[in-house]
Amino acid sequence: MDEELRGAGRFDSLVVRLVAPNEVPRFNELLDQHHFLGHRLTGRVLRYVALEDDEWVALVGFGSAALSVGSRERFIGWSEQEKRRRLRFVANNQRFCVLPGRSVGGHAICTRFGSAPCAWLGTLSMFVSWRARTRPAR
Repeated sequence: MDEELRGAGRFDSLVVRLVAPNEVPRFNELLDQHHFLGHRLTGRVLRYVALEDDEWVALVGFGSAALSVGSRERFIGWSEQEKRRRLRFVANNQRFCVLPGRSVGGHAICTRFGSAPCAWLGTLSMFVSWRARTRPAR
C-alpha cells in the first residue's frame, strides 16, 4: 500500500494539451497503429496528447455526442426537447490510447484535465464530463 501511494506522484511531470494542427497527422498515425478503432473521430473533434518529459505517452480524442444514449439520458434527466436543445454542448470520449511501452494510467491523465471532473472547452463550446473507462488490452 505504501509503495502504491509513493508511486502516485510519479506522474507529476505529465502534461495534457490540445494537439496542434500540424501534429494531427502524427496523432492519426499513432491511433491507426495502436487503437483497434483507428483515428476516425466523428463530429466536432478535440484531440489531446499526454506528454511526459516531452514524449507522447497517450492520446485522447473527443467528438460530438451520440444522438441517443439511454444511460446518459436517464442520468441527466433530459426530456426529448431538452436533449435536442442541449446535446450540442456535450462531447463523447471517442478514443483513449496509452502508447506501447508507457506506464501511464487513465487516472493520471484525467487529473491533468483539471481538479474538477468536468472541463469547459470554449474552443468548440462543448462541456466535457471526463470519466475514464478502461478496457483490457486486445
